Amino acid sequence: MHERNQDDLSTTDAELLDGRDDLPLQLHHELDDLPLTAGAFRVYLHLVRRAGRDNRAWPSYKSIGRHCFGRDFPRATDDTLKRRAIEAVKELEAVGLISVEKRQREDGTSASNVYRLTSRSQWRPGDARAYGRLPIVPGRGGGAK
Repeated sequence: MHERNQDDLSTTDAELLDGRDDLPLQLHHELDDLPLTAGAFRVYLHLVRRAGRDNRAWPSYKSIGRHCFGRDFPRATDDTLKRRAIEAVKELEAVGLISVEKRQREDGTSASNVYRLTSRSQWRPGDARAYGRLPIVPGRGGGAK
């Protein structure tokens, strides 16, 4: 890998190295330490992007499934993608990243859920055990010794 001298960098490259202010995503360490599957993490990012100033979003399971899993599973049916979305939403709700409000139309048929993003104080990483996943201990995983 070729290393570049600081003088060789454009202003934009230097700003990224110095402050990382222009990166499209800044991830809080507490979110990164939560024991989420890749699918649940992807759905969370999608809901964050879709949420308004009130921290609420209401895409359908079908929409979430197509958007978050369709490229990884191009031959999957809409029902399969929808089931993946449902499972990811359950996982996010179990650890407290979102709350889910079920909605119905006046005629009694189901409408899309409203997903509310929660504050960090409401996250429950320990509840991953109840969901069937073991929590990750920060600073204690992944690397070879």
